[in-house]
Amino acid sequence: MNSKHLLLLTKLLLSWLPACLPAAASALDFQSVAPGVAILRTAPSVQAKPIFVLSRATPLEVMLLDGDWAKVRDRDGTMGWLERKRLSTRSMVVVNLKRTVVRAKADESASVLFEVEKDVLLEALERPNSGWVKVRLQNGPVGFIRLNEIWGM
Repeated sequence: MNSKHLLLLTKLLLSWLPACLPAAASALDFQSVAPGVAILRTAPSVQAKPIFVLSRATPLEVMLLDGDWAKVRDRDGTMGWLERKRLSTRSMVVVNLKRTVVRAKADESASVLFEVEKDVLLEALERPNSGWVKVRLQNGPVGFIRLNEIWGM
């Protein structure tokens, strides 16, 4: 096979590749765990080995969609498969710092509304703007937190 044939074969294979791959999630698509039991598995099957059980509202990065399954990654980098029906589009974030504050406005000089500690879940109410995210503590007050202090967006 000469280089011209090899090039044609490569182009042909690359043109078929998208049809052979499962539907990919949009880049950096974050979702959260829906209410109920959600088991992260090693493969897209209920027969696959469970990795661990995910808590409700845990934010996850969706890496790939394959039929009824989604390949996801958690904040610690653990990747696995989750049934898509166990995902919610509710936007949740988790605090990354040992302790930080939520402010009344998206401004470092704004008054502090409340403090949050590492691993606290917050609902993101809006898309990030200028490095800040509007969040709500579960059934609680609403304020702004710096984007670099959370994971899930």
